[in-house]
Amino acid sequence: MLRPGRRFFIVVAIYLAVLFALRVSLFPGASEDDAEQLFYAQMFALSYKNNQPPLYTWLVIAFERVFGIGAPTVEIIKFACLFAIYAFFCGAARHLLKDPTMVVIAGLSPVGIYYIGWDSVMNYSHSVLMMAILAATVYQVFRLEERARWLDYATLGITLGLGLLAKYNYLLFAGPFLVAAAFHPGLQRRLLAWPMAGSLILAGIVAAPHLLELVLHPPPGLDRSLPPIGKVASLRSALGAAFSFVSPLLVLLALFFLRAFRPLPGAVRADAYHRRVFEVYFLLVVGLMIGTILVLREAEVRTHWLAVLLPFPLYVLMRAEAGGVGDRPIAGLLGLLSVLALIVPAAMVTNSLVAPARCKKCNFFVPYVDLARQIQAAGFSIGTVLAHDYPNQLSGNLRPYFPRARFVSMRFKPFNPPPGVPGACLIVWNAALDPTPGTGEHMVNYARERFGADIPPATPLRHVEAPIPRADGRTVRLMFLLYSGERQGRCR
Repeated sequence: MLRPGRRFFIVVAIYLAVLFALRVSLFPGASEDDAEQLFYAQMFALSYKNNQPPLYTWLVIAFERVFGIGAPTVEIIKFACLFAIYAFFCGAARHLLKDPTMVVIAGLSPVGIYYIGWDSVMNYSHSVLMMAILAATVYQVFRLEERARWLDYATLGITLGLGLLAKYNYLLFAGPFLVAAAFHPGLQRRLLAWPMAGSLILAGIVAAPHLLELVLHPPPGLDRSLPPIGKVASLRSALGAAFSFVSPLLVLLALFFLRAFRPLPGAVRADAYHRRVFEVYFLLVVGLMIGTILVLREAEVRTHWLAVLLPFPLYVLMRAEAGGVGDRPIAGLLGLLSVLALIVPAAMVTNSLVAPARCKKCNFFVPYVDLARQIQAAGFSIGTVLAHDYPNQLSGNLRPYFPRARFVSMRFKPFNPPPGVPGACLIVWNAALDPTPGTGEHMVNYARERFGADIPPATPLRHVEAPIPRADGRTVRLMFLLYSGERQGRCR
C-alpha cells in the first residue's frame, strides 16, 4: 500500500515525468496558452495583459536561459506546478487526516478532477500555477498551527504575493481562506499575531511592482469581456461551473463516502475546527460570487475561475473520516483513482493517433519544424516576423526555430518586443485565412503603419506546406511575404 511520504512523492514524480514525456513527444504543437507564453517571453515586463498577471511568463523567461526556447520549457513549469498540487495536498492532508490511506487519497484526489487530471496536462498555464500556489497556501496556513517561526510567516507572505502574481482570482481564495482560518482557535492566535502583519506586508511588497504598473499603465490586452446574460442565468452558470470543476471527483466521493454528505454524529470531534475553516471559507466564496453577480456584473462564469474550490476534496475526506468509513470504500476509491491516473497516459497516446484526422484548428499537431525549415530555406533566419496568429498561434510556435528574430502579432498588437538583430521582414499567415478577403493586404497595411515599411509591389507571395502526421493527407499551408532592404523601415 502506498504511504504518504517519500514513496508517494517519488511515484507522483515518475507519473508526471511520463506524462511530460508523452506531452512533448506526441504533440509537436503548443496549446493556446503555451504558445502565448512563448510569444510573451521575448522580453521582461511588469505587465503583459490586463487579464493575466506576469509570473508564469517570468518563469518561462528564466527557464529559457537554462532549457532553451521551446514548448518543453513551458511544459516543465506546468508539470512542476502539477507536482506541487499533489505534493501540497498530501502535506495538508497529513495535518488534517489521521488514516494514512486517506492521506494518500487526498494527495491523489486532483487526478479525479478532470480540469487537473487531464485538461491541465494538455492546456492552461496561469491557472495551473495559481492552483499550485493555492495548495501551498493551504499547507502553510495549517502548518502554522504546529510551527510558527518567523521563517514560516515569511514563507507564507512570499506565497501570498506570488499568488497575486499568478492569477487574479487567487485573491478570491486568499482573503476568504485567511478569514476562515482565523475562526480556528489554534490558528487564530497565529493569524492575529504581529508576524502575520509582516507576512501581509511582504506579500504586498512581492506583488507591488506589477500591481503598481497595472494601475499606472494598464495594458490594453485582449478584449475578452463577456456579454451580460441576466442574473438568473449568471447564477446558474456559476453553479454549473462549480460542479464542473470538482467533477468527476465529486461523484466518486459521493459513491464511496456517501456518509460524508450526510449530517455527522452529534459528538464534537477534535478536528471539527478544521472542518469549520473550510465551511466558513466556502460560504464566504459563495457569498462573494453571488454578491458580485447580483451587484456588479452578470456574465457567464467559466470553469477555471472556480479553481478556488480546489480544497473541496480535503473537506469531504475530513467529513468522511469523522463520520466513520470502512476499509472497503477507502480501498475502492484509492483503486479507482489509480485507474484514472493510468487512463491519462493511455488517452494521450490514443488522442495522438486519432485526433489529427478529425481536429479543426489542430494546434497540437501542426508540423512547425517542417514549416520552419522551409521558411529558412526561402531565406529568412533573422529579423522581424509579423504573424496573423489565427487560427493557430504562429508567433509562439515558430519562435523556437527563429530564436534571434522578433515576433510581432496581429492578435496581440499591444505587445511591442524590442528589435533584435537587423535582418529581413517576414509577414506570415495561415492559408486557411485565404477565404477572408484581403488578409495579406491587411497585414501589409499594418506593417506599413507600425514599422513604416514600404513593401515593394513586386514582392512575390509565397507559401510553405507540410503534412499533418496521421491526418489522412491533410496539410497545413502558410502564406508569407519576405523582403529586406531600406524600404522595410523599422521592420528589421
